[in-house]
Amino acid sequence: MTAREDDTTTPALELALAELADSMTPHPSEFMADYSPGAALLFLRQVAEQMLGILAGAAASVMAEPDEEQPVLSEALNGVAACLAGSTHALVALGVLPVEAEDALVAKPGA
Repeated sequence: MTAREDDTTTPALELALAELADSMTPHPSEFMADYSPGAALLFLRQVAEQMLGILAGAAASVMAEPDEEQPVLSEALNGVAACLAGSTHALVALGVLPVEAEDALVAKPGA
């Protein structure tokens, strides 16, 4: 069941869906089925990379003014980072990305 079919959507989800609809961005169900697993994962990884930048910028502005949103943004940032790491791992496993791509996700001591 997608968010479009669910009658229990939250106001935040409704706003996000409306924003996507206004920008004429197609819903993933409209194009993802045509992608190979490798291409779909690469798309997911590219979206996660963009989201890290968006959330990092939002987190920086929230940190300047202490309020209750910072933990929420931190959790979202951690979730997107996990998505990026997981999709990178899957792409390496499928042979789409080289092993070095996964190695680059791990900080090296003293580097």
